[in-house]
Amino acid sequence: WPHFLHGDPILRNGVDGLDIPNREQDEFYLDIQPDWGITLAAHAAFQFNVLVRKNGFSWMNRIEKRVMLPFMMLEEGVAGPSEIIKENVQLLVTVGENVKNVTFLVAVTVGFMCMLPEIVLWIKSCHHSQ
Repeated sequence: WPHFLHGDPILRNGVDGLDIPNREQDEFYLDIQPDWGITLAAHAAFQFNVLVRKNGFSWMNRIEKRVMLPFMMLEEGVAGPSEIIKENVQLLVTVGENVKNVTFLVAVTVGFMCMLPEIVLWIKSCHHSQ
């Protein structure tokens, strides 16, 4: 994570000029619609580091033993869905719920219709036996 977010403070303290981590800007997250698994928003931030040890270069004289030095940070993401995507996701969720309800209603109706002849025969047999 950038700025050594979730890392040991020793890593951050070993580098001058590194900003304090900001969880909202530096973390990786996905906002997912739970029913359909549609990704609505995403943010990824990466930091690439190299382990630097004290050596003969004059600009590295301040390194005591070794330090994890960030050399590149990348950030990419989608803040959230557009209005068109929001409307389509809402339509998908609504249609899915309606299809589920209609399927249940049809199944109950077909089940009752399959039982109806048996119920009629049973009623007729009860009347004939009296």
